[in-house]
Amino acid sequence: MGQTDACPFCDIMLAVPAVIACANVGDVDNAERYLSLAKASAAHWEGTAWEAAVLEARAHLAKARGESAEFLRLIDEAAQQFRVAGQPLDVARVEAARRNAQPVAESTRRTAGATLV
Repeated sequence: MGQTDACPFCDIMLAVPAVIACANVGDVDNAERYLSLAKASAAHWEGTAWEAAVLEARAHLAKARGESAEFLRLIDEAAQQFRVAGQPLDVARVEAARRNAQPVAESTRRTAGATLV
């Protein structure tokens, strides 16, 4: 997709996975940038599973920051909202993420493209 190929309704479909991917490799700055896009797009989808997806993304970002308690709170809230929205595959995915949660190692956490040691 090009930079001008954007849709405020559709941005969430790419932004949420981008948050999770960036957070999972410790790229907090880019995860935060994509989270802003996801939140803005989710505002157009009130009352849907996309709100749960943003919670899931926020959970992964919390984990990347080393905020274990916040990760657990957000991932549990995401699972509950996915349940309410009738999305069993999403529930299974976030519950698996909770079971397999391991903090991102300090040596892989990155800020502004630089690896912190």
